[in-house]
Amino acid sequence: MAVNYKKGFRTYENEKFDKKVTVVGDEDDDQPDYEEIAEYVDKPSEEKKNQNKYTDWSECGTTKSRNSHKKKKSGNNKNENTKDIDLQLPTQQNLVDLKVVSRKWRTACVVSAFVYVGLTSLGVLVWLMVSTNASPCVYVQCLHNGNCSVSGDKAICNCRDGFYGLKCEGTPCVNYSCDNGGTCFLDEFQPKCACKNGFTGDHCSTTPCSISPCKHAGTCSVIGSGFSCACLNGFTGLQCESTPCVRYSCFNGGTCFLDKFQPNCTCEKGFTGDHCKIYVADFENGFDFMFIQDLDDDFDWRGHSGSTPSTSTGPSAAYKGNYYLYFETSNGNTGSIARLVSRDFIFEFPGCLKFHYHMFGSTMGTLNVYQGNRLIWRKTGNQGNQWQLAELVLQANSCNCSKIYFEAVRGTSHTSDIAIDDVEVHPSRC
Repeated sequence: MAVNYKKGFRTYENEKFDKKVTVVGDEDDDQPDYEEIAEYVDKPSEEKKNQNKYTDWSECGTTKSRNSHKKKKSGNNKNENTKDIDLQLPTQQNLVDLKVVSRKWRTACVVSAFVYVGLTSLGVLVWLMVSTNASPCVYVQCLHNGNCSVSGDKAICNCRDGFYGLKCEGTPCVNYSCDNGGTCFLDEFQPKCACKNGFTGDHCSTTPCSISPCKHAGTCSVIGSGFSCACLNGFTGLQCESTPCVRYSCFNGGTCFLDKFQPNCTCEKGFTGDHCKIYVADFENGFDFMFIQDLDDDFDWRGHSGSTPSTSTGPSAAYKGNYYLYFETSNGNTGSIARLVSRDFIFEFPGCLKFHYHMFGSTMGTLNVYQGNRLIWRKTGNQGNQWQLAELVLQANSCNCSKIYFEAVRGTSHTSDIAIDDVEVHPSRC
């Protein structure tokens, strides 16, 4: 509600009026009207609200009449004339424009307030910086325990050894290598490696294979935190510790060993061959244990090195090694005998007898070989001045007929020396 006072009449305006308003004329222009207006303006809010709730023209007129009636009751005897006049009110568009302008003003006020607060804060900050004269190091954070110093008006970070960068952000781990998947970390500003399981060392370079756990030339490979061994043929076990000797037999007291990772046997004296199954007599130490002298013969076999005492007969050296056995024929008669007897040999299958013989001389006699009491080989007469090889098949047996006899028979004179060397008995056929 708005109340305007003009000399001679009062005007009531309401924003909801469309076209007309009732104006109550006032014939005198004395002071009581001013007091009435003031009294009206200061009325309680409820009454004001009731006076401003016009919804249409007829209600407005009725209300104005009531107002006039109240004035008469209160003792005012003035004559009031009521008449309707046409009054040009603001249009709806004008009201909308006023509201838009009002919003813009409110927005401008809010923005101005923010700008003012911002500028004020900035000014306070600048004033504080200038007034306190703070060091540039206040606004710089040097990492990894670096020290800040001022050069001119600039802050400079002095980094520890191994650290670098404007703020010492670069660490020694950049140039510190950790092998095998290790991770670099700082321990009291010094680089160290955190190694995966199974790996050790300053740089995690020591692997499970570094200690060479694979034996016998096995190849080690790192598997996770452990190792695996690829073994050569014949070797087995987690570390290739089982050798082919586990399955390689050495007989007659022989011992298996590896020669270039292949199994072989070291045989006891008197044996030879891959598995020490071959009986051998090389006569380097006498008769060894294979032969003995027969007590029922005429002469004995002799061990000798070099040439025999008689000329034009006998060998000048051993076939193998330094020593050999021979029958000296300087003494005796034609047909005199020297006999060797071997140990017992029992063969499940046919075996083999190998030996080298030397029969040189113009009056050469005979060399006989027996298996038990069976003659299996004979050679008579001059065979030349060289060692010759004989190979004989031995029968399988299961009795004492397994003994082997070498029997030398003297010729007609001393030029009939007979010699043997490198005798071997094999358990298999020749």
